[in-house]
Amino acid sequence: MEYTVKHGLLGAKVLYECDHCHSELESPLKDADQDDKCPYCGHRFKVPGGDELRQQEEAAEEKKQEPQVDAVAHQSIPSETHVKAVTDGQTLSAVTTQSAQRSNGGTENDDPFSESPIAVILVGLGCLEIIAAAIVGNAIGVNGSIALGWAIFFSGLFSALVLFGFASIILNVKEAANRLRRIEGILQKEIRGQDTRQASQDVRENDAAAAFPPWRS
Repeated sequence: MEYTVKHGLLGAKVLYECDHCHSELESPLKDADQDDKCPYCGHRFKVPGGDELRQQEEAAEEKKQEPQVDAVAHQSIPSETHVKAVTDGQTLSAVTTQSAQRSNGGTENDDPFSESPIAVILVGLGCLEIIAAAIVGNAIGVNGSIALGWAIFFSGLFSALVLFGFASIILNVKEAANRLRRIEGILQKEIRGQDTRQASQDVRENDAAAAFPPWRS
């Protein structure tokens, strides 16, 4: 049975024809693969569109699971590495306790304006500059010189663009600093990992030397 799936504001619909009388029919996509009958001739059939319905359900399920995955990935879980080894009756213990987010160089804020109040002030002043220039320019243009009104408006617009430019520079500098901190955190984590691996290797070598002492003459 040939059919067409149409998406609208009220949901998806399946458009098809009755196999018996060829009347044009439509059903909600949620009724796909269910038994139904033609209202004109009474012919019974299964509503088509089952593949599209399953795809829609799978997409909805994946979209529902995405926030849970993101919450687990961004959750700050303290991590602890505890390395112990016994060699010649001595215990080598290296304990490193740190935050998972801190080891990654800190968290990245999705809203850059929250960490840059100066940029927020500059953007606000720029918006006020545009509004004030438009009001004053319109008033002067109506009551006096139109050219002077346009000049005032464009001067205010230029001043606002300058303020927006400074705000953009501040945000870019802040973002660059955050990236440097994250890179520094990753490097520190890598160095700590190398130190831990080196300590474990030294312990294994000492254990091997203690287990297989050299022959003495």
